[in-house]
Amino acid sequence: VAEQQNWRHMRPFIQTLPKRYDAAIGFLEKTSNYFAVDCVNAAVKIGWIHTTYSNSGMESKRDVPYFESMKAVIGVSPECVADLQVNFPQLKEKFQLIYNIVSPTLIRQLACQECPDLHYFEKPVTLLTIARLSPEKGIDIAVDAARILAAKGIDFTWLILGEGHERAALTQQIIDHQLQNHIFLAGVRVNPYPYVQRATLYVQPSRYEGKSMAIEEAKILHKPVVVTHFSSALDQIEPEITGFIANQEAGHLAATIERLIANDFLQKQVVGHLQNLALGTEAEIQKLYQLIDSHE
Repeated sequence: VAEQQNWRHMRPFIQTLPKRYDAAIGFLEKTSNYFAVDCVNAAVKIGWIHTTYSNSGMESKRDVPYFESMKAVIGVSPECVADLQVNFPQLKEKFQLIYNIVSPTLIRQLACQECPDLHYFEKPVTLLTIARLSPEKGIDIAVDAARILAAKGIDFTWLILGEGHERAALTQQIIDHQLQNHIFLAGVRVNPYPYVQRATLYVQPSRYEGKSMAIEEAKILHKPVVVTHFSSALDQIEPEITGFIANQEAGHLAATIERLIANDFLQKQVVGHLQNLALGTEAEIQKLYQLIDSHE
């Protein structure tokens, strides 16, 4: 809400772009969308919402005039689009689905590059999470799950790639549970794919997601995935087939991870299913082209 409110104070200091464009695209909720509407002269204006609106904390009344000014507002999963339609029933026809675009060819090429942190992969099991260090990503749940796994004598490393304002609190939580030899807040990596390639499991402990790119990328690299039961989890994971869904509770997350670690056959079964899937979404770009070309 603070970012939404701040726009009216920022707007007088931002010049409208002098040229006219074929399209203005707000690539992300809030300020990016507002800039596209208020500061760009364009034939078509398109907005993007990457999260489940109801869980975002945003005030819908502030977005109504901006959504009204757009040709379309894009959601990244069926659940995200349905939720937008509930929050803005008078604008129901504005909302369209375009999946996040992922390229298996590019991801696999990047995954083959050198990993500069091989010391993280010395233990028998390496769990990997890529996420902002913020409440919605549930890293605190991951730390509690790691405490349970460590108490059972499981020898593992849990590597978390990402940065955010919860770093200090999470670092203290790790110290309080004496997990400094198990869980590492390693910060941001420009190329995370070599880490995904080397991990035993990919874990997404989020409280909510729109559609997680990291999950899709882990699937492309044929990694068994464990996610918590956020609202769009079933859009990305077919339980027991392409991954595993745990409750948003540390005990159940730890039990799900432990089950998968202990069962090589189960891991291989999931990998086999992922290897047979067509996971690229490059064709989604055609939907965007069609919107840009649809001048009224």
